[in-house]
Amino acid sequence: MLAALMRHRRLNSPSKAALFVATTGLLLGAASACGPTTPVAQTTSSPSTASPLPTSSQLRLVVLGDSIASGTPSYGGQGASGWPAIVAQKLGFLSLLSAQPGTGYTKDYGSGSAYPARVNDVIALRPTILIVEGSRNDVDAAATRRIAAEVLGKLHNALPQTKILVIGPLYLGSENSRTTPVNEAVKAAALSLGLTYVDTLKARWFTGSASRFIGGDRIHPTDEGHLYIANLLVPLVTKLLPAGYVIPKL
Repeated sequence: MLAALMRHRRLNSPSKAALFVATTGLLLGAASACGPTTPVAQTTSSPSTASPLPTSSQLRLVVLGDSIASGTPSYGGQGASGWPAIVAQKLGFLSLLSAQPGTGYTKDYGSGSAYPARVNDVIALRPTILIVEGSRNDVDAAATRRIAAEVLGKLHNALPQTKILVIGPLYLGSENSRTTPVNEAVKAAALSLGLTYVDTLKARWFTGSASRFIGGDRIHPTDEGHLYIANLLVPLVTKLLPAGYVIPKL
């Protein structure tokens, strides 16, 4: 069923889209940011005894984002090394990634795959928990606030049972004159809908010694940086887990 879903639910610009599917100890399929491959499903045995509590096979972590989520060939964080896959693996979730380099709420990098264009694809994935990340590619604060409100509002209304976590743009340092207005714009849109917002600038994620987790371009996290982000996110995502869910032991 999952394989069929993945074949029929394509991102709007598959030539550059990153789509990664993983579970704890099980790789279902992956595609790099440069070009996707067809996901190949593998099967595992499932418990014969039904349980009223949610299981990892039922729970989906979906991430909508840019190259900070997809990772890059030059600096790392692609596939199983990316923070979306690591978070899902640590919590026993299925990971589904819709990440397009160069995009944001207002930016499509010429590919037609800005966040609004991918909303319906994300909704179709039926996430248990949805993380919307970014984007440092947005520069117009007013337009970003308006479109972020539209995107997050549509996701919130279409997925009433889904827990949504919004992560602001990630920048090296605690403040940047270019991104601070965008950070505030996305925050305002998220909070207006009652969504949880992670202000990475205020939290100083990449200040001081943590700057070593950013690659030589001073933009993209390395493999170690993706692990660092995942370790920051796991406690936040854990708070959103369904009642009664027990994280599988690795």
